[in-house]
Amino acid sequence: MVITDVNPHRLELARKAGIPVAVDTQITPLKDVQAQLKMREGFDVGLEMSGSPAAFREMLENMCHGGKIAMLGIPPAEMAIDWHRVIFNMLTIKGIYGREMFETWYKMTVMLESGLDIAPSLRTVSPGATMRRDLKL
Repeated sequence: MVITDVNPHRLELARKAGIPVAVDTQITPLKDVQAQLKMREGFDVGLEMSGSPAAFREMLENMCHGGKIAMLGIPPAEMAIDWHRVIFNMLTIKGIYGREMFETWYKMTVMLESGLDIAPSLRTVSPGATMRRDLKL
C-alpha cells in the first residue's frame, strides 16, 4: 500500500496509521516509488481524493493494465487527460459521490468494529455538549 500527498502532516498521520509507504510526490515521483518497490506492472487500484489534475494524470501514468481508479476528489475545473492511456491500458474510472458514500461509511463501521485504530488520525476529542462550539457552527 502506498499513499501520496504533499502535506507533511497527513503523510505522518498515514505512517502512524501503519501505511508502509507514505510519499511526498513533489519530492519523489510515483515512477520512482514503483522502482523502489520493484513493481513491474503498476498499481492495481488508485483512489484520487485531492481533485488535483496533476495528481490524477500521474496516477494514470502509473496504473497497471486493467487497473481501477475511484474518483472522490472534485477537480476545480475541467480536466484534460490522456484518453489513449485510459483506453489502451483498459483502465476503469468510477466517480464516487452521494449515495455511494453511505456504503463507505458502512465499511468503515465494520473496520472500526474489527479493531482498526484511528487514534493517530484524531486531532481533538470533544464532548457532545460542546460540539457546536468546537466545530464553529
